[in-house]
Amino acid sequence: MVAQQILTITRAKRANLQRFVFEGTTLPLNPMANVFITMNPGYAGRSELPENLKALFRPCAMMVPDYALIAGACIRRNIGAAARARALQLLRAIC
Repeated sequence: MVAQQILTITRAKRANLQRFVFEGTTLPLNPMANVFITMNPGYAGRSELPENLKALFRPCAMMVPDYALIAGACIRRNIGAAARARALQLLRAIC
């Protein structure tokens, strides 16, 4: 049932409709709306998606971000200009 509902919304979006019929009710379609499914394979009791629902989605692998690497890049980006300006001041003072 869920797969059929998502398929109805997907077809309306692909057709660029402003309104569509959803289970007998005419509704406005928000073109910015999307559907995402999150699967957490580490949790007990997790079950696979039905094939008809799985066919409507593309898989995407996720991983835990390296926060230290991200923080280092942000720090270098934010202090880079100030550090270069200070280095030029020191060179002018020495030369």
